[in-house]
This record gives sequence, C-alpha cells and structure tokens, in this order.
Amino acid sequence: MHDQLKICINKGTERPFSGKYHHYKEPGIYKCVCCGNDLFESDQMRMLWK
Repeated sequence: MHDQLKICINKGTERPFSGKYHHYKEPGIYKCVCCGNDLFESDQMRMLWK
C-alpha cells in the first residue's frame, strides 16, 4: 500500500517539513489521496500560512 494512503487510512502523519512538496511553489490543486477529489487550491494554503 502506498505510504500516503497508509497515513490517511490509519490517521497518521508524516514527519513535519519532510514532504516532497514542502518547498513546492507552483500553483495547483491539492487532491485527496484516497478518492482524488479536489481539497483546495495552493493559493488558499499560502494565505493560511501568512
């Protein structure tokens, strides 16, 4: 089973600041790893971190 799916199903988490997209700055849409539904746009996430 893929690590992201394991984390999602088992309600786990990855180590903070360790994800491959942590420093990724390109615009895009975050999607659910289980069902593929859109969750939010990258612009919305950047607004939360300000």
